[in-house]
Amino acid sequence: MTDPIDDLLTDAGRQWRNAQPDPPEPDTTRWIQHNRRWLPVLAAAAATLIAGGAAVVLADRPSDDAGPAAAEALVVHDGDTVEASGTVLSLPGEPVRFCAPAPVALGGGGGPEADCPFYVPVTGVDPAEGEFHLVGVWHAGTLTVTEQGPPSPATPAPTMPDEPPCPAPAGGWKTDAGDRTELYKYLDEQHPDQFRPVWVAHPGGVEVLVIEVVKGDAAQARGELAKRYTGNLCVVATPGRPSIADQRKLTETVGDAVGDLMDDHANGIYATATGDTVRPELVILTPQLYATFADIGFTSLVPDPWLRPVKKSP
Repeated sequence: MTDPIDDLLTDAGRQWRNAQPDPPEPDTTRWIQHNRRWLPVLAAAAATLIAGGAAVVLADRPSDDAGPAAAEALVVHDGDTVEASGTVLSLPGEPVRFCAPAPVALGGGGGPEADCPFYVPVTGVDPAEGEFHLVGVWHAGTLTVTEQGPPSPATPAPTMPDEPPCPAPAGGWKTDAGDRTELYKYLDEQHPDQFRPVWVAHPGGVEVLVIEVVKGDAAQARGELAKRYTGNLCVVATPGRPSIADQRKLTETVGDAVGDLMDDHANGIYATATGDTVRPELVILTPQLYATFADIGFTSLVPDPWLRPVKKSP
């Protein structure tokens, strides 16, 4: 019997690859090509994933921003009023640029335009340099400003939870961490369908590995894990949540489909995050790109555009 989650994700990837969507509306010659950037998903309930000795941040975002209705609300049509915060850049002999918060190459060089790899042309902003929050009308691939002000405050970086979801043992948490090699092998190689990615809590400054068991008995799993790791363990049951194997499958299907779109700079996707969902970060969600994402499937895909329609008052 095949795994229904595997079947669903495989079908989603196949449907996308069979689709031949039209290119998005904006003049994409203004967007330069970037290599794929796979970023961990960041959210309020952030955690640290231990993988091959390296720590990256992983988390789960709320589910109320997923689905076709949520994505459709982010689509920008010609004539819509939109808003965003970003950098305004003026270069000699070129239209003024409104720069998206895309990653830039480390090390500098390349002039000021190198810090603005993804942007839209903008008119009506004064002065034509600086950081602003702009509101304007999107028409024919250009933003005509109707309001401008200081940029919106950046969303604070998610903080790590200090306390694990387990009480401290009778003797307190150990101060020494153990070797994780055998633990990684057991989780990632031998039983990826049973566990979620490991995250780390720091009660009192010590390190506690939190391991969620999505399938099987948590107490039994803890006994097996304790044989392979002598440091602090907090093992909890979270049945039904996506496992390490589920996340890998998601990356290999929906993630790869989004990665193919990202490789085409015409789509304006400058980063993508993966965890329980795939979250492409992009300049603008056009109707064409929405249709392409819909072919992939919004169950596990949550677009995060920079330019967004202004919410209308009820």
